[in-house]
Parts: sequence; C-alpha cells; structure tokens
Amino acid sequence: MTGIRILLIEDNSGDAQLLSEQLEELGVDWTVQRVARVSTALTALADEPFDLVLMDLGLPDSNGIETLRRIREFKPDLPVVVLSGSSQEGLAEETAREGARTMLVKGRIEPTLLLRAVECAINNDCNGNEEGG
Repeated sequence: MTGIRILLIEDNSGDAQLLSEQLEELGVDWTVQRVARVSTALTALADEPFDLVLMDLGLPDSNGIETLRRIREFKPDLPVVVLSGSSQEGLAEETAREGARTMLVKGRIEPTLLLRAVECAINNDCNGNEEGG
C-alpha cells in the first residue's frame, strides 16, 4: 500500500498519538490527518480526498452509532474502521450494519492488527470483526 490518506477522528490525544505511532511503526506510506470532532471531519472530507476513515464513536459533538451514521451519510463509499473503547456485545455487528468495514477495540490494538484492519477496509475484504485481543 502506498500513498494512503487516512482521516483519524479521535478526540483523545493519547489514543490519537498511540495510533499514529503504530501506523508509523509499520513503515507504510500513509498520511494521517487528525481531527477531534465530527463537524471538523465533515469539513476535511469535503475539502480533501481520503482513502479511509479511522474513527472513535465517542466525540464531543457526536456519540455512539450516530457518529458513524453522520460520516457514512456524507461519504457513503469511503471505508470506515471504527475505534471503540468498549467491547460491548453486539457493537461490532451494529457498526457493520451501519456500514463500517470493521471495528477495533482500543487497548487491544497491535500494529499488525491495525495494518490488517486498514488493508481489509480499503480492499473491502474484511471477514467480520477484527476486534483483537
């Protein structure tokens, strides 16, 4: 994979830093732009092309599945990988029904799992939930 543009929607600076470091550690040619709000993400998506969205569900201006819906309504064909601090039963299935390619549980994300999730999302060949752990 080369030249991949990722929009990271994450309000927690520590989580965003960790994900950015893991992506960098993999040595893949990608650019990550981070925003902390859905409203800012929608502006970024309108202004620039992205190959993938990595997004938290809990943000200051949106929460839960509604966060995913807002992104999917704006860019229905853009691959989305959901990041969640919860491994709540049924959440991965619900995010899949709403159009996410896969879901990763924060705190269980290893660099190789993150790479697999990004690849499967972009190539649209995810075999279910990549939750990890």
